[in-house]
Amino acid sequence: MEWLHLCVNLRASGMPLPAIRQYAHLIRQGAGNEEDLLALLRRHRGEVTTQIEQPTENLDPINHRIAHYADQLARATTGPIRCAPAATDA
Repeated sequence: MEWLHLCVNLRASGMPLPAIRQYAHLIRQGAGNEEDLLALLRRHRGEVTTQIEQPTENLDPINHRIAHYADQLARATTGPIRCAPAATDA
């Protein structure tokens, strides 16, 4: 059951089936290939981390707009609604 749960989690995290097959093959071989297992899992972790970072970065402009509109409401002020941030004097 634990093995099945691990495979389901790997797949749910986006690991391709060939990589899961490779992982299973390495596990079946037994001790002595820990470096290969570690490399495979580290590579997958890097891919998952990249997948997580992109949507997080996409939230930054949304959070900025939320803060802007919340600030306007808190101050009871309104202004023009823009899609782009206001130009600032440098």
